[in-house]
Amino acid sequence: MTEFLAMESRAAPARRRRAQRDGEAIRSPEELEKLIVELEEEMLASAEDLRFEEAARIRDELKELRRDLEALRA
Repeated sequence: MTEFLAMESRAAPARRRRAQRDGEAIRSPEELEKLIVELEEEMLASAEDLRFEEAARIRDELKELRRDLEALRA
């Protein structure tokens, strides 16, 4: 049970970041780069904790963010 609760508390920051990204436009490439770095760290931590489905979801989100970053730079 404790492990399950710990999983939920780790998922909360990701939900907040997604809500922030969806609710507010990223204003600069620097903000987007910062978000990408945070998500990369979260993805690696998820994989390390054997939460592969979550790591894969974050990987997919990172792909979208990198495309968005390239579009901002173009």
